[in-house]
Amino acid sequence: MIKHPEQLGFKLGLRIRICEPASITEDTRAASEVRDVVYVALAESDGPLEKGDALKIGQTGGTLSARWRSMARIFRRGESLRPNEREDRRRWLEAADGNEVFVWMKAAGKIEIPYAKGLTRSLFSTRGAEEEFLDQYYQPKLGRQLNRKATEETD
Repeated sequence: MIKHPEQLGFKLGLRIRICEPASITEDTRAASEVRDVVYVALAESDGPLEKGDALKIGQTGGTLSARWRSMARIFRRGESLRPNEREDRRRWLEAADGNEVFVWMKAAGKIEIPYAKGLTRSLFSTRGAEEEFLDQYYQPKLGRQLNRKATEETD
């Protein structure tokens, strides 16, 4: 059993119904205002989470709402799509057609790089590292995993 994103400090950012067309059914203020976030997308689930239950792990330098509005576009009928977008739509519909997806978000951490002081800004986002960890931890059904090594669980 793995921890729910809420137990890791994530807040519900938005809910989206995956179908043709997709619709965002709940969009929180944080999802529209907070920039530089990592997210975990889960299907409705009553029980404890297992590895592979997450649908998608991701990150964006912009807002969660903007990221998912662009993703929802691939479900519009008649929309001209690139081949990878058609494949993404097919996989999403296969995994969650007609279901609501809960997208949990967290502002990415910041790390200071001491040798960058005086050369450029010295605080940098950790969202790439956080996405890599979340990919390992949740092992999502969709999307390319950044690191295929399994995490070792600790107590």
